[in-house]
Amino acid sequence: MPIAKFSAAVLLRTNPMFFQAVDSQPGLESTGRSRIAAFSPPSVNEQILRNSLWNALGKFVCVPLNLLLVPFVLACLGAERYGLWVALFALVDYAMLFDLGVGAATIKLAAEFKTDTQAGRLGSLAATALLFCLLFVPPLAAAFGFAAEILAVLRLAPADPEEAVRVFRWVLALFALTQLQSVFRNLLIGLQQIHFTNLCEIVYFLLYALVTVLILRGGGGMGELVAGVFVLRAALGVAEVLLFLHATPRGLRSSWRPDRRIASRLLGYGGRLQLTSLAGLLNFQYDKLLIGYVLRTEFIAFYELGSKLAALVRFVPSALLAPLIPAASELSARNETESLAALYREATRYLVLLAAPVAAILAFHADALCALWLGGQADPRAALALRWLAVAYFFNIAAGAANAIGRGTGRLRPEMEAVAAISLLNVCSSLAFILLWGYPGVIAGTALSMAAGNLLYLRRFGRILGEPWGRLLARTLAGPVACAVAAGAASRLVFLALSPEAPWPGRMELLPPLAASLLGFALLFSPGLWLSRSVAPQDFLRARQALAAMRRW
Repeated sequence: MPIAKFSAAVLLRTNPMFFQAVDSQPGLESTGRSRIAAFSPPSVNEQILRNSLWNALGKFVCVPLNLLLVPFVLACLGAERYGLWVALFALVDYAMLFDLGVGAATIKLAAEFKTDTQAGRLGSLAATALLFCLLFVPPLAAAFGFAAEILAVLRLAPADPEEAVRVFRWVLALFALTQLQSVFRNLLIGLQQIHFTNLCEIVYFLLYALVTVLILRGGGGMGELVAGVFVLRAALGVAEVLLFLHATPRGLRSSWRPDRRIASRLLGYGGRLQLTSLAGLLNFQYDKLLIGYVLRTEFIAFYELGSKLAALVRFVPSALLAPLIPAASELSARNETESLAALYREATRYLVLLAAPVAAILAFHADALCALWLGGQADPRAALALRWLAVAYFFNIAAGAANAIGRGTGRLRPEMEAVAAISLLNVCSSLAFILLWGYPGVIAGTALSMAAGNLLYLRRFGRILGEPWGRLLARTLAGPVACAVAAGAASRLVFLALSPEAPWPGRMELLPPLAASLLGFALLFSPGLWLSRSVAPQDFLRARQALAAMRRW
């Protein structure tokens, strides 16, 4: 409950002008266009900027804190139990397939209904989306009853099978709760109230970190930890329900009855996303279950550790993605084709500019970064996963703008074709390579499939928006990637020249040569961008405008 009270207080303090506008306009309940004027932000560009900055703020709080927690949790649980923890959540993620794409469709329809003059459609959308959550009941109930058998079939049987079954059942309950909560989160994202969802996530994660430390330091295990997460998620769900009720004019949510036409649209749009949802699960979770089945559970821990650091490639760039979906939906509804093409071109360019240097640093300095992060618990197998997955995640984020804009405009065929190719290649190559080369093989298979599939996706989507592949490659990808690789190789040489022989005696001995090499990377990469014309004067102007916008908000 403290999250709900905090979020409601933040809403009332940070957005008083909205409520004044609603209360001061006579006849607002019956005048659709007046409601929209009070509810809609002034421009799409400002919405994207504001929401991107709030997303970045949330990531700058949550992601570093999560990385700091990992060594502590690993030390408390051990590699085998931590690997089991990761595998259980990966397994339950496959229940998302029963979503039928309704979550993503809810974001799109909420963005459309925000500019609709028909009263009550947001309430009907919420009620219809909640009704779809009942689809999860049969598979979750079956999994709950056959938890022990499922873990045995997947060979996820640690030293304490009873604990594994108990935690698995808690994770199933947590997943069901998360699906209910996600309905209102998706509505808020579609309404471009992303600053509120990020505030909730920041508070939730701060409390999650505190609860994790208290439980594990007090001698608790995975069962107590997942129960604590369940309570926090329930509070987060209450907060997001309250935010939706307060942030939406009553006229736009007056009807809370499920609507057949809305259900049809949710299924029509969401059904086409099912293939992409399956592909996402295969690309990000399949490896963990495959490793647990073919190898041993502790190898999942090594893979997850590398994956967590590799996710830093998506750290800042992914803040741009969620705002693109509702923004593209609005532009598409207005038939602003040229604006959509410009949005795709510029968003892709900024994603690559932000992701390329991070991917290069992680790939060239994987062993040192893992040692600095994990200390004595560092393992070369985690560094190997980091090196390959950093490259894989770079290509994944490079196609992020195409993915978001395609979903916002309803152009799903290129994504469906691309993810089908990525999934097929990932399943086949990872399975073949793990049988041939073991643990390194499954990582190589994922990296290969993501790189090839996402490049094909960029080419296909560019044709639809009239953005030639050659021009996108030359202006967007080539310059930043070449500068990042050159700077990364040079900084690696600097590190090898300054660092003591491995294994390093401690973090403090490792820090100076790593800091010097990263400084060298920055000194080489930044001028390289300017010389290759990957950045322009207007980029600095936009950066100043973003800083000014932050002060305003």
